[in-house]
Amino acid sequence: MRMHLPMLLMTLLAVACTNNQVIETKENKVGTLTSANEYLVKPLQVSFKAPEGWNTSAETWTGWLQQWRNEYDGELRKECRKTLTNIEADAKPAKGYVVECDVYEMESGGFAGVGGTGYARAKVKITDVADGTVLFEGKLQGTSTTATSVEGRLTGSVNDLAEKIAEILMQGA
Repeated sequence: MRMHLPMLLMTLLAVACTNNQVIETKENKVGTLTSANEYLVKPLQVSFKAPEGWNTSAETWTGWLQQWRNEYDGELRKECRKTLTNIEADAKPAKGYVVECDVYEMESGGFAGVGGTGYARAKVKITDVADGTVLFEGKLQGTSTTATSVEGRLTGSVNDLAEKIAEILMQGA
């Protein structure tokens, strides 16, 4: 059977997009992750700071951070078919599975108006706070090539991270 080039490219793209892009895994307790029905989610943290070369004002950066937190929360909820409860960043619950994500590195993928692959790399940790057991700990990479702006590629990368975390919450890495 002969496959047309556009169909072949779409198939290859679909396969590439399903890659979990786990950079590093320190812990992965798949059984507990898949059997858990509810997670407590801390707000997205971004320890990465925009380099001077991005020419991003403090006001713009603050706006992007809020947008990423909103997008992350929305995408995680959309992709994960388990109960997710938001908690404050400094919350110390006595029980439950807590999800933490800290974006430590980003690449804008180009300059405004020019395409390229943007990415966001994050440290992700899921902990059973009752006994301190780490269920998942690792580094993930979210990517985006669909947007033509720096803001769009970075937001898309954060959304991709949320999708990958949802996958881990449902079936482990």
